[in-house]
Amino acid sequence: MKRTGVCLLLGVLASLWIGPPEVNGQDDAGTCPAIVETALVVAGEACDGIGRNQACYGHAVLEAEPQEGISDWMFEQEGDRVGVATLYRLRTSAMDLEEQTWGMALLSLQANLPDTLPGQNVMLLLFGDAEITNAVENTPPPVLLDVTATGNPNVRSGPSTDYAVVGSLAAGQTVVGDGHDDTGNWLRIRLESGRIGWVYAPLVTITGDMTTLPTRSIIDDTEPEFGPMQAFYFRSDVGDALCNEAPNSGLLVQTPDGAGEISLMVNEVRVRLGSTAYLWMPETNRMNISVIEGQAEITTAGVTVMAIGGEEVSVLLDENGLASEAPSEPETLPVDFADPLPMSLLPRSVAFVTEAVFDGGSPAPLEVTQSTCVVSTNTPVNARRGPGVEFPADTTFYPDDQRTATQKASTPDGTWYFLGDFWVREDVVNETGDCESLPALLPVDYPTNHWWFIIINDGCSVNNGQSYIRAGEILDPIFLVDEGNVPESELGNTVRGFTPVITIDGVYREVTEIWVARAGSSPIISTARAATWRVPPGTHTLTATWGSHSASCSFTAYNG
Repeated sequence: MKRTGVCLLLGVLASLWIGPPEVNGQDDAGTCPAIVETALVVAGEACDGIGRNQACYGHAVLEAEPQEGISDWMFEQEGDRVGVATLYRLRTSAMDLEEQTWGMALLSLQANLPDTLPGQNVMLLLFGDAEITNAVENTPPPVLLDVTATGNPNVRSGPSTDYAVVGSLAAGQTVVGDGHDDTGNWLRIRLESGRIGWVYAPLVTITGDMTTLPTRSIIDDTEPEFGPMQAFYFRSDVGDALCNEAPNSGLLVQTPDGAGEISLMVNEVRVRLGSTAYLWMPETNRMNISVIEGQAEITTAGVTVMAIGGEEVSVLLDENGLASEAPSEPETLPVDFADPLPMSLLPRSVAFVTEAVFDGGSPAPLEVTQSTCVVSTNTPVNARRGPGVEFPADTTFYPDDQRTATQKASTPDGTWYFLGDFWVREDVVNETGDCESLPALLPVDYPTNHWWFIIINDGCSVNNGQSYIRAGEILDPIFLVDEGNVPESELGNTVRGFTPVITIDGVYREVTEIWVARAGSSPIISTARAATWRVPPGTHTLTATWGSHSASCSFTAYNG
């Protein structure tokens, strides 16, 4: 994947101070916002209608270098476009107040989206003093076709029933196919998790011409395949924003709506993205991945961390700009973090939502309109993690604190308001504005928020001593098999010879550990643990299959 003899070197950057500096003089105070506005307008017009797998020169000044052996290559002025497969390195320029320039470039990538979705592309927006270097050789983008299951076919680790089952497809589920075996009987597919698998061709429907897919072997599955600029090296300047209207130099990435998740390799960090994210460097040896909306999985050093909208993960880099440690745990972003980002150039508009950090202080009064519901209190009251007295009251809602309610819930013990990161009861607070029109949370049974025990014979059960799950919690899926209840003829399908398949919302979760919990007496308890998962809001289904046995549980995660 790396270009021979090339690595990303991080030089000593001019400024180590993060955040916009104090602007001296009335002229400069007006220049920076004007440059931002001009760059957005010019880049938007110059790159309108950008095609798949193209790079577009958005706003001056840019430096670009083609791949080796590329001739008749022109990328010198606004509106110029080149194929991303021909592009080796691209660097945009820092804001120049004197020249009134701010470098900006757009790249439209196919990534792992199928050929049958030509209008849906991954958009990269590089701006400021930032640089990306292509880590993929100058090769044509791979052929990708939609593959839709007609039944519930198994997904195997190789093109034969001799290979282990690593998952299954639901009837009507569509995934991406990128090859077939030499017999043409088996298709290689890419699951939403990014995992490679094989499915029997007669059990699926292919959109497009199967003969256009390349012939592949099981050896091809050992290394992931990335299209042009889907794997790259990235660097940006540190804290170089010159006004509140300009962000620090970096890279915005947005996936198309409804097209599933895509995989990127950035500085040897695997990023699986189904959302909008901002990559930037708060220090010369650290890269941050800030999730604006949706979710992202960041993997390095064998550790995967998930961040949802409004959260940020940091990765330490070595002297060559490559990942050197496991990613950090997610941290909540400030509520105004996304305000200066140039998201108007992205294909779809997004709303940045983050939980405000509760510190017991007294924020400025909120503006109350007829369409908002603002809640305050005269005395300290319990702030609970869910809408009911059975939920823990692990913080306090203090007097003079004002918050906008976004949801309400009616329970046997009263009406509750959701205030961003906790719930309070209606009869102990004051309301202003339109609180009657808030969306209502329907009564639900809250499952556990951490440990899941899956019993194949008795269905599903959960155990953590809690009655709910909160979005953002860590889920640790565990599949428990009581072999004392398994017929003797089926024992070979449990501990001996089979790795369980554990999925969440149909996405394969890697099994990280298998062990016997009790041995030497009957029954024997064998157990498997899958990779941990940070839970986004919504309803989710967790399924485990071991041999001929399976069990499935559904649960709902709520903000608050």
